[in-house]
Amino acid sequence: MTKDKKRKAEIRAAQQSTGRRYTQLAREMVAAPARTARTFLLSELLNECATLLPADVDWGYDDEYAPAVFQSQVLGVAIPYGTVLELAGSLAREGHKARITVESMNPLETAFVVCNERRFRLIITQDRADELCRTPGCQHSPTSWAFSRRDSHLADCDAQTLARMASDWGHARNEELDRDPTRLGGSPRGGPAH
Repeated sequence: MTKDKKRKAEIRAAQQSTGRRYTQLAREMVAAPARTARTFLLSELLNECATLLPADVDWGYDDEYAPAVFQSQVLGVAIPYGTVLELAGSLAREGHKARITVESMNPLETAFVVCNERRFRLIITQDRADELCRTPGCQHSPTSWAFSRRDSHLADCDAQTLARMASDWGHARNEELDRDPTRLGGSPRGGPAH
């Protein structure tokens, strides 16, 4: 019996004896994540995504709702192809040599990873990767697309970080104004010729 099948059999046996929900028991029975940091290159994860065949995983619900996954040796869990592709899209500017470190992992739900101070929650049961607040341990998304931290963490930022976020926001708003000046209350630039 494989390790995965053995774990599932233990969860199902506990479910039958206690009458509790499968997913709740599975969360409780998952061993504490190893504290050794695991680092890998984005190219290694993409190579697995491109070459490994789909894995058969019992998520405890109908297969039609489950994403297609592969068994990643780099991450050590089954992960959806779509989640890896979303992460790769988010890290496109970093390039395929981007170094990713696993911050923490729950093999039945999520993996938290870090790349160049950017933090991501990889959803293991869906095709989704969310960028998170850059404050270590925070499991929430940033306040907005322009800021890398949540409101509650802005007071902890140094002046240089705050200035950089404000500058990024200003540049984005300026580009938006250039594309559609009337949308932001401005007047059309270079209006119609008379």
